[in-house]
Amino acid sequence: MTFADVKPQVRRLDSLTAIRFFAAMFVVLFHYSAGVIPFGPQLSNGYLGVDLFFVLSGFILIYNYGDKATTQSAFYRLFLSARIARIYPAFILAFVLAIPAVVSFTLSRRPPLEAWAKTAVADR
Repeated sequence: MTFADVKPQVRRLDSLTAIRFFAAMFVVLFHYSAGVIPFGPQLSNGYLGVDLFFVLSGFILIYNYGDKATTQSAFYRLFLSARIARIYPAFILAFVLAIPAVVSFTLSRRPPLEAWAKTAVADR
């Protein structure tokens, strides 16, 4: 049995998808507003876009897959493996891309031996 065998027909919620887009853009503007965007003070709560994005994403997942997940145990296992397979590569890519910045930042603030030790244990 595969995920495609038990996958229900996905019902699109375009209006919620649009709100998720604006929530994500709010977060991006929040991060780039410091000294770059003139209306930065209005974006001081931009981090809340993350919460809104995740709440809407969770609602959409439950709306589309909730009944199958509670009635078919095989579906739940397949669903989780499909979600991990979709998210994990992006996580690994972000981690690998962040390594040079973290190492560079740490080396700029500490002597090399101390910087490498602190980077290895993820201390500030």
